[in-house]
Amino acid sequence: MKYLRIVVLICTIGMLMAFTNSSNTEKITDNTLTVKNNDLQVINAAVKHPNGKTHFFVGKYFHMYNTSTGKLEKMGLIGKDGWYGLPANVDAALIHPINKKAYIFKGNQYYRYDFTKKKVDKIGIVGQDGWKGLYGPFDAAITHPTNNKAYFFKGNKYYSYDFRTKKIAVKYINKDSWKGLPESLDAIVMHKNGRAYAFKGDYYYRYVFGKKVDKKAVIGRDGWKLFHQLDAVVYNDLNTGNYHNIRPIHFIRNTSGYYISFEGTDGFGLWGQQSNVKTITKKRFGNDWYTGVYSNTDAGFLHPKNKKYYFFKDDWYQRYDPSTKKVDKRAKIKDGFGIGRVMAAVGIQNTNIVYLFDSHNYYKFDVLKNKLVASGTIASKFKGVPNLVDAAVGGEYGNQYGKPEIRFFKKDVVYAYSLDSGKVTHWGMSPSGLFK
Repeated sequence: MKYLRIVVLICTIGMLMAFTNSSNTEKITDNTLTVKNNDLQVINAAVKHPNGKTHFFVGKYFHMYNTSTGKLEKMGLIGKDGWYGLPANVDAALIHPINKKAYIFKGNQYYRYDFTKKKVDKIGIVGQDGWKGLYGPFDAAITHPTNNKAYFFKGNKYYSYDFRTKKIAVKYINKDSWKGLPESLDAIVMHKNGRAYAFKGDYYYRYVFGKKVDKKAVIGRDGWKLFHQLDAVVYNDLNTGNYHNIRPIHFIRNTSGYYISFEGTDGFGLWGQQSNVKTITKKRFGNDWYTGVYSNTDAGFLHPKNKKYYFFKDDWYQRYDPSTKKVDKRAKIKDGFGIGRVMAAVGIQNTNIVYLFDSHNYYKFDVLKNKLVASGTIASKFKGVPNLVDAAVGGEYGNQYGKPEIRFFKKDVVYAYSLDSGKVTHWGMSPSGLFK
């Protein structure tokens, strides 16, 4: 298998499950999601559909992405909403240049998918029922656009398969070809621009055939918006809350702000099970709410002392005063917080601490001393939290048991980090209504 398997305990509350906090690559045995470096949404494989859309396989889901518009158009369940007959957690995928069918690989099996029939029409063993000379599992696979060969990637090697001669050649990534690609890819797929895009972890690599990788960038932030991602999450009103002590929250995404009301929220997942969401109110961020604040913000937090909001974009921050409903300060992040950029932030209420996050690192800022007092990698401080988080909120209030938590958001998943135990204790999926 592509990843090691672990056993997890399925919780009885909402959509939650306990999961390991190891930084190693692991796979959940209920076929829900793939875990890699604490990230619960890892790309397993990708293939270009005959309709021109690119389909990514992520655990038991497929994500349909339009490369022309740069938008995620659909997120569905494999076998229920499309790709009938495929299993979850596949390893690699490609299009056969002759029969135009998709071949999806998992372990040492392959599934041949007929786009006309819209279902798997054959299941075989690699090397036994075709693909002679090859054996799985594979990290990724792609069909070359011009030379009639398929390339299978495994660790630091790649295997070229000639569809005409049926011959195999084994070579090394970077040493022999595919210069600039990392080892142990997650996926690789052709783009209509004639280049191949490889994916590993949080990054994608654009490869020019016959040459080398000419671009490395962050998935979602710098293109390939394959997941639903929030810009910021902040407390709305600290003077109100339900009987579970759950405070109102504003979720901010692009040019919009969202407020969710619940019926009998249990405080788990994303402040309630999906079925408990009563209404989702949508407002124009920077206009109806937080007037004057830039849209498409990078991060935001509620100050634990002055109770003002701080929003970050590029290398600037804005301070918003809720009493006057105006932005009362704009300054360089470097001048106010001592770092260059902030991609997620959280103020720990009833303390003097704010945590700032960028890429793989965290920064602990003391608002009374007005300086950074600690920094390091996210992995070293926040056990179980993935890198490149999108947003964070929490501190004083926590869950319905009164335990203080920070909720970290990455892609479609929210991770509940316990300040008491110092690790992620549970997770849930974001309500889909935030992304309509």
